[in-house]
Amino acid sequence: LAAQLLWVYIPDVTYFSSIILYWGSSSSAYWSITTTTDVDGSSFVNGWNRVKVLWSDATATGSPDKTAISFLRIDFNYTSSQVDDTDFRVDNWVMANPEKLTYHYITWKVGIDASGTDIT
Repeated sequence: LAAQLLWVYIPDVTYFSSIILYWGSSSSAYWSITTTTDVDGSSFVNGWNRVKVLWSDATATGSPDKTAISFLRIDFNYTSSQVDDTDFRVDNWVMANPEKLTYHYITWKVGIDASGTDIT
C-alpha cells in the first residue's frame, strides 16, 4: 500500500506533540493519520524533518474515494504551553507505492584492494 513522504520544517520542538496528515475527496470523506516521530522513528528536531506514514495505517472518515483525492492538509500540534509560532514549512509531499524488488547477484566482488585482494 502507498506511503506518504514529506519534509516538514518545525521552528521549535520544545512543546511540539504531533503532526496529523489529512487527504481525501471532501471535508467529510478523508483519511487521517497522526505521527509523533520522523521517518527513522526519532524525535522531531528544530528545522527540517522527514516524515513517512503508511496509508494502510490511516483512519478513514466517511467514504473517501481514492480516485478523487482533491485536498491535502497538515496540522502541527503543540501542548498548551506553546505560544503562537510561525515559519512552519512543508516541502516535497509525495505519495509513493513501493514495489518489492528482487536483486540477482552474479558476484559478491566489488573490486580489488591495493594488495590485489578481492573486496567483497
